[in-house]
Amino acid sequence: TLGPDGPTSGGYPLVGGMVRAADEVLSRLGPGAVRHWRSVTRAEAEDLYAEDQRQQARWIETVRQGLALRR
Repeated sequence: TLGPDGPTSGGYPLVGGMVRAADEVLSRLGPGAVRHWRSVTRAEAEDLYAEDQRQQARWIETVRQGLALRR
């Protein structure tokens, strides 16, 4: 699997690209795991990315609040 920053495919057919929002999900899959892919439009990919950024911001804020309570 090549992400958007991956190397060129060396002339081989490129079946598709991966949206950034899938990075975390893909990184958690173990060897031999099966992942089903689907086509998305650019607008859908942008929406997925925006939602991923919102979730990360909420997670970071939760961690910061937890650390603040320890002080």
